[in-house]
Amino acid sequence: MKRDLVRRAGRAGRDLTGPLSQARDEIRDALGTLLRRAQARARFRADVDVIDLITLLSAIFLAAGDRMPRQALTVIRDGLRPPR
Repeated sequence: MKRDLVRRAGRAGRDLTGPLSQARDEIRDALGTLLRRAQARARFRADVDVIDLITLLSAIFLAAGDRMPRQALTVIRDGLRPPR
């Protein structure tokens, strides 16, 4: 969907790659901060990095399409908890 938007905007003479790249970087930085905080409180597994988290979330939302993948998000959240 994002690629279609970028292609269509490009055909209309607009370049969205810069703003999208900046937004992606800001989201990655914010998720990294949240992840490190959760790991410091032993709420997330220590062996997960921000790229792992983004990959998991991207895959879920891509597969879910237009619906909210609540069950899949719950499963991933539970799997990201540290072992007891």
